[in-house]
Amino acid sequence: MEPQKKANLLALIFAILGIAFGFVFWSLSSPSVTVIGEDVTVGRNLTVNEKVGIGTPNPTQKLHIYGDSGSQRIRIESSGTSSNDQASLQLVAGGKSWISWVSGDSDQLRFFSSTLNGNVVTLTSAGKVGIGTTNPNYKLDVSGDINIGGSSVYRIGGTPGISLSCNAGQTPSGITISGGIVTSGGSCLTIGTITGVTPGTGLTGGGTSGNITLSADTNYLQRRVTGTCQAGNAIRVINADGTVTCEPIVGGINGSGTANYIAKFTGANIIGNSQIYDNGTNIGIVTTNPQVKFEVSGGIRLNTTESKPACDASRRGTLWFEQSASGTDDYLWACMRNASGNFNWVLVARGG
Repeated sequence: MEPQKKANLLALIFAILGIAFGFVFWSLSSPSVTVIGEDVTVGRNLTVNEKVGIGTPNPTQKLHIYGDSGSQRIRIESSGTSSNDQASLQLVAGGKSWISWVSGDSDQLRFFSSTLNGNVVTLTSAGKVGIGTTNPNYKLDVSGDINIGGSSVYRIGGTPGISLSCNAGQTPSGITISGGIVTSGGSCLTIGTITGVTPGTGLTGGGTSGNITLSADTNYLQRRVTGTCQAGNAIRVINADGTVTCEPIVGGINGSGTANYIAKFTGANIIGNSQIYDNGTNIGIVTTNPQVKFEVSGGIRLNTTESKPACDASRRGTLWFEQSASGTDDYLWACMRNASGNFNWVLVARGG
């Protein structure tokens, strides 16, 4: 039998077997259309050189899904619950990629840009949209500048509200309000002409036009206060001539001190000098001329009955006096680090 006839015969036999198993293949030696009538499991890669139709034998696109009625959809699912478990759809053109994706740990739909290497738009299940942010707190939450085109009008319920206009060079010229201003109470303030100023009540009329003249007494305008109050008193009244009326501070603090001395309470409500002197560089106790960072004129007593803590980097350089019980020597220790980098309490002196 000729080779071509053998090939046609084998194709016919294969087609008959396909019909028996629910498959129909239209082909001779080079099949062009395959219709699959049963479930198919593909264990490895599946390559289709032309078009795939689901519900239609005549696909017009690379993937064509058709249904006579009902909802037709594509489902991409990940059963994981971590941020790395994602269901996504990637679109690539000219080397640029956009990915719409959801992750297992967040009920959000995000759009990722390969050019920006980040998420651009986020939609939450609460009906909020974020641009430049993945955590929108409002119906529209934008992280960054917003550019509004000229003559754009914002409407509420279809009614024109606020319109923004710009002059040449994109310099904002202001905000134009049409129809009125809605107050916090829900009422509308109409826009008209300002007609005057009524003492005690303010402006009469209203709008964007009209002239108002304000008079001011320059003898009192921006008057400087010239009076002072003693320590322990506060200004109660600023008089017309700039002087002040003072009154004692009830329960307040008064007193005086000397420069560079740290203050202390010398009485219930009185501030005075302590024995600590700070010249801005060194601190002295019972001396006004400290020559080192901390200088004491007199003795320093270390007295403790507490247990000595562990010597570590935070206590490096600490002196610790160990006051022992009667009949036992006292010890003076220093927390130091040795050449090996270990911290230890080193005995400086012993009472015996």
